[in-house]
Amino acid sequence: MRAAGLPLAPTFIPFTPWTTLESYRQFLRALVDLELADQVAPVQLAIRLLLPEGSLLLQLPEVRAMIEPFDTRGLCYRWQNGR
Repeated sequence: MRAAGLPLAPTFIPFTPWTTLESYRQFLRALVDLELADQVAPVQLAIRLLLPEGSLLLQLPEVRAMIEPFDTRGLCYRWQNGR
């Protein structure tokens, strides 16, 4: 992209039930190492994976252990790492 002079606007979902503090640090370090930090919108560094009703991820025991009851206002299952 750089060689072609095309701007890059990466998008991510950095927070998933499997994200750890260390993996997030590695993610941020990779953005710096790849010289992408200035091209990432700040909101991209805070996006959390949404778990809507019917998500196949809800079938995973490790995900079921992290979720709260379905949030009818948010239309998703809220979750926390490290439960």
